[in-house]
Parts: sequence; structure tokens; C-alpha cells
Amino acid sequence: MEFKYSSVLVLPESETQGLHQGIPIRVHKNRELEDYGSIRAQEDWSKAVKPLGFYKGGLGPRMGFISAIVPECLPDRLEYVSYANEFEFIYDDMVDVWNDAEIAAEGDGRLQVFKLWTAAANSTSAGDAKLLISQNHSSPIMNLQANMIRHALEIDREAALWTIKLWAGYVEQGAGRQNHASFDTFEDYIEYRYHDIGTMLMTFEIGFGMGLVVPTSEHTTLLSLGRPAWIAVALTNDLFSWDKECRYAAAHKNISDFTTIFHCLPILMRQHDTNLEGAKELLKEAIRAYVAEYIVTVEANKDNMELSDGLRLYLEALMYAVSGNLAFHTDCPRYYVDRKHSERQLNWMENGTPAECPGGRGRQIVNGKGDASE
Repeated sequence: MEFKYSSVLVLPESETQGLHQGIPIRVHKNRELEDYGSIRAQEDWSKAVKPLGFYKGGLGPRMGFISAIVPECLPDRLEYVSYANEFEFIYDDMVDVWNDAEIAAEGDGRLQVFKLWTAAANSTSAGDAKLLISQNHSSPIMNLQANMIRHALEIDREAALWTIKLWAGYVEQGAGRQNHASFDTFEDYIEYRYHDIGTMLMTFEIGFGMGLVVPTSEHTTLLSLGRPAWIAVALTNDLFSWDKECRYAAAHKNISDFTTIFHCLPILMRQHDTNLEGAKELLKEAIRAYVAEYIVTVEANKDNMELSDGLRLYLEALMYAVSGNLAFHTDCPRYYVDRKHSERQLNWMENGTPAECPGGRGRQIVNGKGDASE
């Protein structure tokens, strides 16, 4: 894999706890593009859906989530992918306060948008396609979703078509649809998290962001080979998000018994009859094991000519997503109350994003009318 757009970031063992098993951490060099796309997503959500206030999503002072998990994202797609990712961060936080009926209604509405746009993209009739995509959807969230799909197809139709199907799969199977479920064992919980962490969403971000094309015939293989990596990503998020989940439960759900929170740590505590620190150690052991398993998977398939070039590149890129995900979680305001955003991020959050991103690029995501968002 050739590295053009990223540089190595070395973090001390005290921060990583060895959870990445030696996989290098790489971060995109053009992080201003991620700041721009992410904060624009916040602005559009605040205008179209509801005000967010000072939102703590996928940005951090050292790196953003996309700069970390897709360090080789094509620079001209970094703003777009960051916008889409921030949209999903916001949506995920909204799911926490919705009931099951609201989650299902919004999720089903988004799925309908995916189906309409996929039909439009594959239509041989220009008139049919225009009719399908001119619809004004029933919710502002659906309209924002449609706008993102439209732009992905305009940027790179071939890469968009296969990755958008996976993004739709995330909306159908994950996106908080089982947030109110309960699991007796860590193993059952892992199966849930494999889908809900956004396996297919992040495959969209990596695949589309890097312009990769993986044949439909290999999608099952992609998900199977990547499974240990995605589980490691999910469990890493669980490890670092625990304090945030406790703060949220206390503030918004009046929960004082944190062992009742929907999270893998209480499950491990009950299953193994241990305390919180013991559960965290078990969780770290599981993360290291899944990361080690995935490193072996990548090594075993890097010269496997039975796999397409796109799939082999994806598997290697996913390895850097594992270490990047860890790096992001060590230093971001989303999970640490004492962390602050960068001066540029704070300026744009408070005063609005400029008409052009640093570097002279205009706004990449535009509204449903085709005009630059105001």
C-alpha cells in the first residue's frame, strides 16, 4: 500500500496500552478538510433538524475520526466523507433519546431514500431517474441523507454504488436499532456490536474515500475477512466511551446504577463475576486478541491473487483503521471532558464555516436544490 496523504503518529504506550499490537498509526495531512466537512454537517443538521449547540462529534485537537481511520483518503473526498461521518455521529446520539418506534421510523425512512437513489442511479431512463431524485422527502433527516447520496454518485459513481449498498445495510441492521436490547453474554453482545458499530458504514467511508472498487461477488468475503478488525474497533470504542455513557445516563436518564447501562462492561462484570476494573482488563485482552487475529488475516491475504486488487487494498486499509480508531479514542472531546477542540475548530463552530475551505476549495456538499449551502 502506497502512502501519499498521511504521516506516522507515534503515541506513548501509556496512551495506546498496546491495543493496536504494533500496527502503525497514520493520520491524514489535510485535517482542515475534515474540520470543514464535519462542522458543515453540524451546521446543516442544526438548520434542518434541530440546533445542536456545541457538539462533540468526530473531531479532536490532534486528529479527527476520518483523518485517523482513513489516513489515505483522497484529499478531494475528505470533506465529503467527514460530512457523512459527522451526520452519522449526530444521528447515533439522537438515537439514544428516541424510543423504538422513532428509531424504526427514521431508519425505515432513510432506507427508502437509499432504495430510491439506487434505483435512480441504475435507471436507463433519464426521465425516471429525474422523477425519483426530485422527490422532497418526508423528514429533514431523509433530505440530508438524499443529498449525501446524490453527491457521492456525482463524485464517483462506480465507487459509490457498491459502498452505498453497504451504508444502507448499516442503516437497516445497525444505526441504533437494537440499542434497547439486552444480552446475557459477551459473545452475544459482540455479534450485535459487529453490526451496530457501523461495519458497513465505515466500509463505505474507507472504500469511497480511497476510491476502491470491490466486486459484488466479494462483499461476503470482505465482511468475513474484516470481521476481527471490526470487532476490535467496536470494543475499543466501548472501552473508551464508558465514562461518557455513565455521564449521559446520569444526566439524561436519571440512572445511578451504572451496571444497568447498555454496554459490554456490565455484561462482562455479570458473566465473569468481576468488578469494573476486572471487566476492563478482560475487554483489553479481547481487543488485543482480535487485533492480532486481523494482522494474521492481512498477512495471509496480501499476495492472494484470488482476491481482487480492490479487496486486498481494502483489507490493508482496514488494518490502519484499527490503529487509527484507537488513536482517535485516546484524545477527543467526545470522550474526555478535559479535552478541547483546536482553535480552528472552535472558531468555525462559533462563527460558522467560511465560504471556502483553506486551500481554496469551495463547499463540496450542497443542498438539495444544487446551490451551495448557506
